Amino acid sequence: MNEHTREVLSAIGIDERKIELRDLNGLDLSRKNLSGIDLRGFTLVGTGFVATNLGGADLRGIHFAKANCRAAGFVNADLRGADLAYGRFDNADFRGADLRGACFVDSLCSNADLSGADLRGALLGTEHHKDDFRGADLRAVGLSEGGDFATLDCDISGAILSPEESMGSSNYRKLERVPVVPRLKVFDRETSELVGELVDITIEGMKLNGPHPNPMGIVSHLALKLPASFPEGVELHVDARSVWCTPSTEEGGFDTGFVIQHVTEGHKLIKDLVARCRRNTLSS
Repeated sequence: MNEHTREVLSAIGIDERKIELRDLNGLDLSRKNLSGIDLRGFTLVGTGFVATNLGGADLRGIHFAKANCRAAGFVNADLRGADLAYGRFDNADFRGADLRGACFVDSLCSNADLSGADLRGALLGTEHHKDDFRGADLRAVGLSEGGDFATLDCDISGAILSPEESMGSSNYRKLERVPVVPRLKVFDRETSELVGELVDITIEGMKLNGPHPNPMGIVSHLALKLPASFPEGVELHVDARSVWCTPSTEEGGFDTGFVIQHVTEGHKLIKDLVARCRRNTLSS
């Protein structure tokens, strides 16, 4: 922890013990000036940041679970890989922020200003109505639940889109979830333990059902066992970050949603897998 962070937190009355433990859970830090601080490694469950200035802060990999960041300022902040799921960010200011790989699924983020932000590889939820994405970098952005910018009624004028996306309404990419039948076994490449079965997949994400919960924000190194219709012995190796995990009400165990961050063999194999699942020809 740098001295600037310690000094700022001490100056606003945070107990030294909490600072040492990097524990800001449940504290009300609304309307404080926390610009430029480094909160990496801090826990923020239920923390209040209403109208707080976090401009230029280092928030890489931070989990904002149940944090209230309504009207907070994140101008030019570094939020790479941050997990904003289940947080509240309506009317927040993310102008110029680095949000590469961040996850907004199940967060409240209406009327937010993300103009000029870098959102490459980020995963957005469905609560982005009236957000301002003007001039933002939206390449490889994922939109959950098959949503698109058109239905969210966001301003994306001047935004940078993926090269494969055409101009006009068709550039609102929908990441359709494709059921996997029969389901494929998925193992941890490092431990060889079964993580679960592949329920559905897109080229940028997937859902697994497994016996154990997966903590949010953890990157797993996975091996998908492909059927015999693929070249003999082929496994699809992916590095994927968990963005949500809930008990499965239909099948038992736990359902986990993952964002795919890296495919070892490149994207040709995963595109082939998605295409076969869509045509229901996985075993043929």
